[in-house]
Amino acid sequence: MKWIAHVAILATGLAALVGGACASEPPDPAFPAYLHWSRPTKTESPNHAWELRVFPGVRDGANHSAVVVRKRGGGRAINVLTLERDANVYWGDESRLLILDHPITIPRRILLFRLGSAGSVTRIRATPDLDADIRDRVLRALGRTADVAFYIPTFASWTGSRLVLRVGGTVIYKKTAPPMIAYCYRFTVNSRTAIVEGMTTEPTGEHSKTCQFYP
Repeated sequence: MKWIAHVAILATGLAALVGGACASEPPDPAFPAYLHWSRPTKTESPNHAWELRVFPGVRDGANHSAVVVRKRGGGRAINVLTLERDANVYWGDESRLLILDHPITIPRRILLFRLGSAGSVTRIRATPDLDADIRDRVLRALGRTADVAFYIPTFASWTGSRLVLRVGGTVIYKKTAPPMIAYCYRFTVNSRTAIVEGMTTEPTGEHSKTCQFYP
């Protein structure tokens, strides 16, 4: 019985150590969240310093749901987006936030924000603007004579200031077969400046999982 008690005590101690180790591990630096216009949502950054909330709203028969961000502990709530449909949120380090917005009528948008130590939230705008620059690069790579059926930016990774995005979808060329052709590009972005630093072509084979080709 003494031996069993000793083993039980040892197991309890080991469990506590393992639990403590897990608790001390840093959170995923790009901890994601999914937002929907009709769903009240509250999500926090991995370091619990910031929070983002969705306030569902309909006006004149259309979705107008406010997405606000504030620094916890008394920071002012700042409206960063009017959500028409849904979006994906990714927290970078303590000072950056990425939102991939999926509006109803226009192509999906890439929105990058700087979170200030005093509670400010500012969209990072380069010249040209990051969202417009990536879309224009994709269009030029595909060829202006093509009709882009789907344009879908997705998150890949975020390490320090190095943000990796992928843009996939399908394109229709006027005189080629098959009628819809998949495409996939990998973008490397400096998330401190919102400037594209690299663009490469990714595989689009049958079993490729690097890009999303259809909504």
